[in-house]
Amino acid sequence: MSDATLPRPASPVAAPLTPGREVWLSMRANRGAMAGVGVSIAIAISYWAISKVFEQLGDISLLPAALAAWSPDLLFAMAGLYFFT
Repeated sequence: MSDATLPRPASPVAAPLTPGREVWLSMRANRGAMAGVGVSIAIAISYWAISKVFEQLGDISLLPAALAAWSPDLLFAMAGLYFFT
């Protein structure tokens, strides 16, 4: 099995964190339910895009594989901690 077909070890961590982060941020938007849905969709798309960028950086060996796998989760965790405080 090549490295390209192996799952990222950080992917299971993102699953429980993403909905909590999105729900919390969407509730902070005092513009109605649809604004909250829009914020949630924007966060999900930005997480996906950042995840793909770091995946590509790991594939071409610009970052170590472990750092490339965990970077999106760490970035969004830091952003979440910033917004919680």
